[in-house]
Amino acid sequence: MHTTPTTGSSRAGDPAVAGGVASAAAPAAAKPRHGWVDLAKGVCIVLVVLLHTTNFMVGRGLADPIWHEVNSFAQPVRMPLFFFVSGLFVTKALTMSWTDVLRRRVAPLVYIYALWTVLRFWYFTLFPETSGTAEAAAWWKPLEAAVRPDSGMWFIYALAVFTIAARALRDVAPVTQIAAAGALAVVSPRLEFDSWAWHSMLSYLVFFLLGVYLAPFAHRVAAGSTVPRAMYAVGLCAVASLIYRDSDVGEYTVATVALSVIGLAAGVMVMGRFGEARILEPLRRLGRNTLPVFLMHEIVLGTVIAGLMAVGLDLAVGQRIPAGPLVVTAVAVAVSIGVHRLTLLLRQPWLFTIPDRLMP
Repeated sequence: MHTTPTTGSSRAGDPAVAGGVASAAAPAAAKPRHGWVDLAKGVCIVLVVLLHTTNFMVGRGLADPIWHEVNSFAQPVRMPLFFFVSGLFVTKALTMSWTDVLRRRVAPLVYIYALWTVLRFWYFTLFPETSGTAEAAAWWKPLEAAVRPDSGMWFIYALAVFTIAARALRDVAPVTQIAAAGALAVVSPRLEFDSWAWHSMLSYLVFFLLGVYLAPFAHRVAAGSTVPRAMYAVGLCAVASLIYRDSDVGEYTVATVALSVIGLAAGVMVMGRFGEARILEPLRRLGRNTLPVFLMHEIVLGTVIAGLMAVGLDLAVGQRIPAGPLVVTAVAVAVSIGVHRLTLLLRQPWLFTIPDRLMP
């Protein structure tokens, strides 16, 4: 029996929104927004940029490897929370016809994925020193990306797949869907197929579905969060992370899933408590415009670092600057937002929004 859930986000019905990644040219929302959701998206995109910055810099000896440890503590929150809040935006899609789902939710994601897969391929092919992935390793990589993502774009790909799956399974009991997705998350590392992106998708589907079906509950938890509750959740997550890292527990995939659930709960409670804090308005604003940052930050950070090295700046000194990856992360976010604004001023929204003439 299918239970129609309550809309999880004020923009879930916006045709310019698909899977929680807002179109860069989306119109203003007609209903009040949930501040904690915007804050969660803003925090998550910063954590994603920090992860990619760390991988790029540490891999080239430009930052202290301790930043890998910093990112490992964010891992239980970063993608589980990002997929969870993305699921909140898909709740209404369950009541749509297949035509509307494909046209309003899936097509924009497919367009963005295809366009930026090609743009990134050519950029990283022309400027290989700026690349931190293998997506430009061969001419056939853009074609392969249609079935096996091999870059940070896998998140967009996953949102399209998850949206279709959620709509297709709407008549299956939510508890059955979530239980099956949880089982997939546990067994996915043991499945033998050569695609880290598909392994990741199988690991995170459960959090997307939790967002789809637990939207009302999540909003109640966020609204009822207090400082003591939020700090307790953070403390529990920190202790669980230490146990996971320093014991044999981490060898069991069920422990990985359990830690991610704890991280998700902590994330919702913290975002709920501080979702309306005035000092965090920049992060909420960023959370309302994550797509340009998601699409461009790897190009920006690679270009900035490669450019500085090309003019003779020895960035190896960055190993002695603890905040090095944070600085590059801030620059990558700011430049991505700036480039997006410039494209809108130049009336080139097609880089971030599917043109009307291409809508099916």
